Amino acid sequence: LYAPQGRSVPLLFDLLSGKAIKSVANAGGTFCLLTEDDKLVAMPSSQKSSGNMIQIADPSGGSAMLQFAGADRLLISKEIAYIHQQGKLKSLNRVKYGLATNAIVSNNKNIKSMSDRLGKIKEALKKATASKDNPKIIQLKSQITGIEKSISEFKTLNIKSKNDLVKSNLWQVDAPAPYDLILAGSVIFMGAKDKVLGYDAKTGKEIWSAKVKGKTYGLAFSGGRLIASTTLGHIYCFSGPSS
Repeated sequence: LYAPQGRSVPLLFDLLSGKAIKSVANAGGTFCLLTEDDKLVAMPSSQKSSGNMIQIADPSGGSAMLQFAGADRLLISKEIAYIHQQGKLKSLNRVKYGLATNAIVSNNKNIKSMSDRLGKIKEALKKATASKDNPKIIQLKSQITGIEKSISEFKTLNIKSKNDLVKSNLWQVDAPAPYDLILAGSVIFMGAKDKVLGYDAKTGKEIWSAKVKGKTYGLAFSGGRLIASTTLGHIYCFSGPSS
């Protein structure tokens, strides 16, 4: 059982005994969502109201696996994630996106670490050159060659990872800020201000829209009907392709 706690981290309880198991680090907020493979979608525990960060965490490890800056809605169906981010509705393969993103982060850390070490060795080489310590000079030059080769290899890996990152993005379209987002079959329904919209989940093409009064904070789909509720107290029911 996952229990969100607002500003504190979510807690995990054993469903049969009720005993507390652990907490999920780097996650928080009143919004939490569990994927089919037990990944936790939540906000960072220390997020400011202007941050708009949504992340996917692995409860088994307690770490943030993926972070989406400037995001306000995230919808997950198996390997595919639909996210509204900075005025765009996007579809991406979250598994491939995660592998590519984590590889880039890891490569950049290695490049920085090696670059820092390279700078220190070059400083040592200057001192060895000034003191004409030839054995030391030969040793340091060999180390520099090896580190520069490793940095070059990590940069090459980064090029591949960045290409994989681009390929993981399936489509993106301009879209208004959503107050709710649901997936019904092959259609993504979005609740917006004074309207409800439908997008083809495979292409991102807008295929349907209807006017409502107020901000659409509640969407539900059942029996071929879309139910929408707004901040002005209206509840709408849409049914059939013509409506």
